[in-house]
Amino acid sequence: MTHHQTYIAGVKFRPGAAEILAGLDEAAAFDLVPEPQNIHDTNAVKIMHGDHHVGYVPRDLSAEVSRALSDNRVDKCCRRAGSKSGTGIEIHFTEGGRHGDPD
Repeated sequence: MTHHQTYIAGVKFRPGAAEILAGLDEAAAFDLVPEPQNIHDTNAVKIMHGDHHVGYVPRDLSAEVSRALSDNRVDKCCRRAGSKSGTGIEIHFTEGGRHGDPD
């Protein structure tokens, strides 16, 4: 399994997102949702905590994460340990083909 440590982009543009993130514990999990209709980046991936859109996967990783989502290779997305602001995340990927399929 591979993973990326990164941050949640665009938090300052999401009303209430900073407060939500600051209140989460280190075990907090996030959902990643492709947003192909995004006019700024057709590979955009929203980061959700429950019903709250808290930001985006940074543009330099969005194409890779979008492909991994379409291939069902994203295992989890969680808060990065030690992230005081709550904007640090880890995205974990499974290897090979579609999640659950043999390589």
